[in-house]
Amino acid sequence: MSLCFPDTDTLYSLVVVARPDILKVPVISNVIPPRYGTPIEITYGGNQSRAIAVDAVHGVVYWTDGGLIKRAALDGNYSHVILDAVDADLTRLAVDPIKEKIYFTDFTGETAGMVNTDGSGRQALFNETGRLRGIAVDYKAGLLFRIWKQSIHRSNLDGSEDIEIVSSSNTTWRKVLAINCNSKNTTNNKKICWTDYRMKIIECSDYNGDNRDVYNTTGWPLALQMANDVIYYTQHHPNSVNTIQLKDGNRSVIDMGPYNGRRMIGIDIILADCTTAATSGR
Repeated sequence: MSLCFPDTDTLYSLVVVARPDILKVPVISNVIPPRYGTPIEITYGGNQSRAIAVDAVHGVVYWTDGGLIKRAALDGNYSHVILDAVDADLTRLAVDPIKEKIYFTDFTGETAGMVNTDGSGRQALFNETGRLRGIAVDYKAGLLFRIWKQSIHRSNLDGSEDIEIVSSSNTTWRKVLAINCNSKNTTNNKKICWTDYRMKIIECSDYNGDNRDVYNTTGWPLALQMANDVIYYTQHHPNSVNTIQLKDGNRSVIDMGPYNGRRMIGIDIILADCTTAATSGR
């Protein structure tokens, strides 16, 4: 997950897992509604590719492929495996580019953990029985969010001071989390959003779980990301990449060109003002 808080006129690109490939979709105009360029294939992701996280500071993208965490430069070079967790089903990723940490959820092992960006130092932060789905980090605020048993928790990045901010419900199936990337947000008014697969909705709240908003989706939402007060999400039935404007609720479907109809699994964002220190890969 990218998080550099751009100004609202900053251009950026989407990175989408269109199984089995990893695609980049440039945003060529921020005029509402935004306009998008032709999708570009970055690299082959794998037949089980799912979660994705961009480290725009270092110019790399991470994604899961079953029990693997893979990494490549944003131009597709240097693609390789950094972690082979054969006993795991790694479902969600988030990255802290400053401390060079990757946070993940392991659905099989029922853990939320972290690993260094070179694949070393894997450790569990939470060992929890039950459905452990989404994860997101606000590394500037030092906060980690996760979904456990359909409730949403907030903690410090090391797992301490863990609290529930949104309680669970038998009618929900919450799957993924995202934080609104916007420089005009302060710690007090940042938004955390999540998908509810069963109810076909996206919900947002502040960091305390209050002031909630609900947005309906036409299909089952799979992945979620935000920038500049725009929600980007992928969905199943129909397979598509969609947008919702937080300010007015207007919606659109992004034309994925020859990739339309692919299973769109994961999504993240390359923020243009984060890439000034980017390298070609590590």
